[in-house]
Amino acid sequence: MRDFVRFPFAALWVAILNQEARETEYMLERGVYDLAAIHNREMTLLEVGGGYATTVRKLLLEEASQEQRDALKRAHDRLKAARRAAAAAYQFRREQAEKQAQIDPAKLADLDRERRERARELGESVGDASLETGT
Repeated sequence: MRDFVRFPFAALWVAILNQEARETEYMLERGVYDLAAIHNREMTLLEVGGGYATTVRKLLLEEASQEQRDALKRAHDRLKAARRAAAAAYQFRREQAEKQAQIDPAKLADLDRERRERARELGESVGDASLETGT
């Protein structure tokens, strides 16, 4: 714990990554979300995970103690797992909405395009439940 006081920036990112994963896990466990909600959650995970991976991850891993590096890896892995679960939930809700004609096909296309473009900007990919993250 002393390491977290010495280099608090690592502790902050552990908390951020874990909180975003926890929010997603809670949403998915409850199962109370529509297509827009899961889309927004996935976009948040993309932003946080992509921001972490492209801006501070390298610095944190260089400066952090081994204990902090381990905690960062666990938190980042948890966030990536939450993102994969959110992508699967998005795909499921998308298919439901499409089958039940609950949403305008143009709106579906817009959501899909936004997911692809944002992921591409962050060096990641989107797809079905077998989502691969680039981080």
